[in-house]
Amino acid sequence: MIAVAWFAGGGTIALVGYLDDRRGIAPALRFLVHLAAGVLVVVAVGGLPRIPWGDATVHLAATGWVIGVLAVVWSINLFNFMDGIDGLAAAQAAFVCVAGAALSLLGGAEVRLTMPLVVAGCALGFLFWNWAPARIFMGDAGSGFLGFALALVALDLARGGGPSLWVWLILHGTFVVDATVTLVTRLRDGDRVWEAHRKHAYQRLARAWRSHARVSATYAAVNVAWLLPWALVATLRPGSGAWVAAVALTPLVVSALWLGAGRTGDIR
Repeated sequence: MIAVAWFAGGGTIALVGYLDDRRGIAPALRFLVHLAAGVLVVVAVGGLPRIPWGDATVHLAATGWVIGVLAVVWSINLFNFMDGIDGLAAAQAAFVCVAGAALSLLGGAEVRLTMPLVVAGCALGFLFWNWAPARIFMGDAGSGFLGFALALVALDLARGGGPSLWVWLILHGTFVVDATVTLVTRLRDGDRVWEAHRKHAYQRLARAWRSHARVSATYAAVNVAWLLPWALVATLRPGSGAWVAAVALTPLVVSALWLGAGRTGDIR
């Protein structure tokens, strides 16, 4: 079933992204396709994994299925939102997959690591040509597929005894925080959130620094130096995942707000 989700869901997402790149697709239709892909992923993995909480685990039952589908949809769009400068999305995908696979082994989980390692290898190969100044670009076809693939990897490994969803949230921290703070700010300001824009923190930094490479390298450094150690803590102490995630992500939220994520204008 995982293979069906991988090829059918991922292939459809890539196809829709390609058509959107070439001629444009109505946002409502694109959302419906993403929703269907989310349902396919959650069905394939057998529902949302139990979530560690202190000495217990929380089973969300039917609510978990809804949250799982929406999480996949958000992941697909997350990478679409964050693929706006050279090297950023490919480096993030490689980091998340390699770190997730390593933490799975460290935690002693006997899970399927083929998918994350294949995605990491593809992302690194692409990154060689996508690093600033980029010679190739992934477009919606590539970014949407990456978001889909990483959601499938995270749910599959978490369901099979690998890193918990708290760990995956921490690993995705730079992207999740930047995109979420930007989206919430734009909603507050009454923006048409389905329209393209250049208000993400990483976009504002790229304009201020006049360098894609410097911004992508900074995000990668935050991943390795800050988020990876916290993800390790959450792996070794799964019951503490919620507060570890809060500690890891709070400084990123403060940084995104300070950088003006979602606001009009440039950094002064």
